[in-house]
Formats: sequence, structure tokens, C-alpha cells
Amino acid sequence: MKGVRAASRYAKAIYHLAQSQGILEAVVIDFQLIRKAIKESDDLEMLLKSPLINAENKKTALTSIFQGKVQKLTMKSIIQTVNQGREVMLALICEELIEIYNKANHIAAVKITTASPLDESTRNAVLKGIKDKYNFSKINLIETIDKELIGGILLRIGDLQLDASIRRQLNDIKKELVQA
Repeated sequence: MKGVRAASRYAKAIYHLAQSQGILEAVVIDFQLIRKAIKESDDLEMLLKSPLINAENKKTALTSIFQGKVQKLTMKSIIQTVNQGREVMLALICEELIEIYNKANHIAAVKITTASPLDESTRNAVLKGIKDKYNFSKINLIETIDKELIGGILLRIGDLQLDASIRRQLNDIKKELVQA
């Protein structure tokens, strides 16, 4: 993806500044808020990407949206990003900063897909197993339902995927029968 290296450098700089000022957790929460706002607002995304809107208007708009809702360091980071013509990368900078924080604190985003909702005891057992196996301190769980799985579970932790669904097992049997 274009701009990942630059976004990573911005994120690392913001991370270290926030850490040195003792406000890292608050800044991470700010960047989660900014990422969510950009994802949920087509208008905000268009504002950031538009070459027709000048930097001053972008800074005014972003200040009116986030001023008083985020840390001063976060606001300065947003303004600096616009000053350097990198506002298009703001969502990516948010993603990178959150990823750096999560890695440093052993926090994982786990997506569980099942054919029907998990009951509390099964959910807790799966989460405990993941925490124990991968030594995570915290798990941000995203649960989705996909009736086409038929049964079983599809688990995604970052780039790792475990597919223990009946759909996959049936597809494996189908491939074996076709090849036989």
C-alpha cells in the first residue's frame, strides 16, 4: 500500500513523543477516535483526499472536528500532517500507531467467525486458549456470523488464519473425490 513507510515513520514519532510525555494511552484512544471518524464519514475522507481544498481549510475543518476532544499532542500531529501535505495518510497513520501500541503491549485483534453465536463459556474458553498459546495480555474480539460455514469456527489473528469449519472440511473432501 502506498505511503505505508511514511505513515509508519509518523506513527513511530508520535508514539515516542506521547510515551515520553506520559500520555501514550490517551493518544492511542485519540487515534482510534480519528480512525473511526474517517471510516464512518465519507465527507471527512473526501476532505482529506481532495486536492481542491487547500491546507488552511483542511486544518480549520479538522480543528473544528477534533479540538477539545483529543490531546494537544494529537491535535498538533494532525496539523503537522496537513502542513506537510500528508493528510491523505491520516487514517493509515492511525492504523500504524495503533498497531505499534498493540504489538508493544501484546494486544491482539482476533476475528472469530461461526455459523451461530458463541455461548459465553465457549467464547471464554477460546479466548483463554488464544491468550495462553500466544501470550497476549488483551484480546480485542470481533465476532461475526456466517451461516455458510455450516459449523465449526474460522479464527483470524493478524495474518494467521485457522479454518476449522465444516465448509472447509467438505471442500477438502470434494477435492479428494474429484482427484480420485
